[in-house]
Amino acid sequence: MIIEKDLDKLMDRTKNRPLPTGKLNVIESLLFCSAFGIGGTVLLWVFTNPLSGILGFVSIVLYALVYTPLKRKTPLSVLWELFPRFTNFNWRCCSY
Repeated sequence: MIIEKDLDKLMDRTKNRPLPTGKLNVIESLLFCSAFGIGGTVLLWVFTNPLSGILGFVSIVLYALVYTPLKRKTPLSVLWELFPRFTNFNWRCCSY
């Protein structure tokens, strides 16, 4: 993840990922993440329903901007991810 690229260099589990090793630069990573995030949101919106697309997008935003910075500070950071994942997201996807 772009936010943690410097920390990823220090951990054995993540040091060989494309961003820390320099195989991808920040711009390429941002474009890749944006394309798949927008694409996934559009797929959910079109092939399931708009609410699923919105909840999927909220999940991406919460993961990137809330969970990622907080996960090093508190184990309670996972609570931010509960909203879009469990507020009838699965039900909405499967009910149409």
